[in-house]
Amino acid sequence: MNSTQLETDYLVIGTGATATVYRGMWRNQDVAIKVIKEGPEPKTAEDFKQEIQFLCSVRSSHFVYFYGVLLEPRFSLVLEYCPRGSLYDFMQRTDVQ
Repeated sequence: MNSTQLETDYLVIGTGATATVYRGMWRNQDVAIKVIKEGPEPKTAEDFKQEIQFLCSVRSSHFVYFYGVLLEPRFSLVLEYCPRGSLYDFMQRTDVQ
């Protein structure tokens, strides 16, 4: 995957200890772009590699779809965009019935 294939308005849809997630477009569909904050430190690079290996090994409608990886300009994962947010955020909502 090539960074020129992605479009983003840099809208942050999530953030964590090691990455920030942005909403973007790839091939005319909404995607989530998980950009690793630090790197490539050995621990960060190894965690990134393990996440890629896991995502490549799982193809199920029960998991977020993995489209590809970028190594430049920053380590990034391109994933299925989930309009309701993360599972954690969904479970924390009080209006879910």
